Amino acid sequence: MWNKDSYHQIEIIRQRITELRYLAKNPAEAASGRLESLEALQTALEELKVAEEELFEQNEELIAARQALETERQRYQDLFNFAPDGYLLTDMNGTIQEANRAVAHLFSVERHYLVSKPLPARLDAGKESKG
Repeated sequence: MWNKDSYHQIEIIRQRITELRYLAKNPAEAASGRLESLEALQTALEELKVAEEELFEQNEELIAARQALETERQRYQDLFNFAPDGYLLTDMNGTIQEANRAVAHLFSVERHYLVSKPLPARLDAGKESKG
């Protein structure tokens, strides 16, 4: 997983690269530190590769979960929209947020005309048109 340890590993790699550049410029010190730095760099790179693979797997899992969630959301949206009975979804103030086809047919309007309207106003309008 990508976390503070991953950033720490990157910082270690940067430090090792700086050391290798220094050793490349100073051949007298190169023999003692080069191999150690290369081994540490190799270890850090292997750890980063593992972290990358874990991130890739997690991303694939998230994509699959999102697709499954979207499929289920669409299923329930279709159940709501095509239900034989009229359904309204309102907020706490009674403002219509969603309306299904049956309730639009009941009020003899298209669904988008119901959305954002207060429910009591729609009920009063229904009484006037039937009266």
